[in-house]
Amino acid sequence: MPGERYHPECILPTIKFGGRAVFHGSGVGPLVPVKGNLNATAYNDMLEDSVLPTLWQRFGEGPFLFQHDNAPVHKARSIQKWLVEIDMEELDWLAQSPELGPIKHLRPHQTPSAPSNTFGINWNSLQLGFGLAKWIMLAKWLMLAKWIMLAKWIMLAKWIILAKWIMLAKWIMLAKWIMLAKWIKLAKWIVLAKWIMLAKWIVLAKWIMLAKWIMLAKWIILAKWIMLAKWIMLAKWIMLAKWIMLAKWIMWIMLAKWLMWIMLAKWPMLAKWIILAKWVMLAKWIILA
Repeated sequence: MPGERYHPECILPTIKFGGRAVFHGSGVGPLVPVKGNLNATAYNDMLEDSVLPTLWQRFGEGPFLFQHDNAPVHKARSIQKWLVEIDMEELDWLAQSPELGPIKHLRPHQTPSAPSNTFGINWNSLQLGFGLAKWIMLAKWLMLAKWIMLAKWIMLAKWIILAKWIMLAKWIMLAKWIMLAKWIKLAKWIVLAKWIMLAKWIVLAKWIMLAKWIMLAKWIILAKWIMLAKWIMLAKWIMLAKWIMLAKWIMWIMLAKWLMWIMLAKWPMLAKWIILAKWVMLAKWIILA
């Protein structure tokens, strides 16, 4: 259909093929044949032996704006390094873009009214191609924005899930602490019950010990009273024995006195000497004492 030539649905990916030429604003350059496959080494030789001398011949030492597409040979590291070394700037080229090269629009049937230096270029088609490239770039940016938004939503979902897991972990930790507190309180109550039971046993033991001591004291007091009673009985018997002994001594003294009176009556002189001897003996005892 007219006007749909560069519609996205009507565009197929480009196919790389051989065959090369060079052109510039003041005319075309030499056509260099390529034998076999064009690799990075052959392309580098072609640029250095043919393209660069032609540019120097027509424009001097530059600067130059060089145009080629994104073919793997054009983007090789050796080619990119060579372009940097000679200080040549490349024209930006979109990946898998429509054929935007002006060489395609060179035709031998130029219109008479067209200037001789336009090479029959269809500038409308070229502008349409650039407009399509802009739309493709816009679509890519929109796709990139969608991917960025999707990435943000995925990151937000991850953060929400992470926050939920953190909250769950906090609740689990809180439950553990509550359970630990309950176990600690239970342990405290068990220890308190044990201490109370121990205190009761200690008090019971003290009461039993006190009862034993009271019973022992009673037995000691009883033993003392029994011993006291025995000593009193013994003292009574001793006192009785003393009284009996005293009575005997009194009796013997009375008997001695009767005998002395009888002796004194019969033998006065002997009695006097006996009494004198007693007094002397008593005086010695007093002096010795």
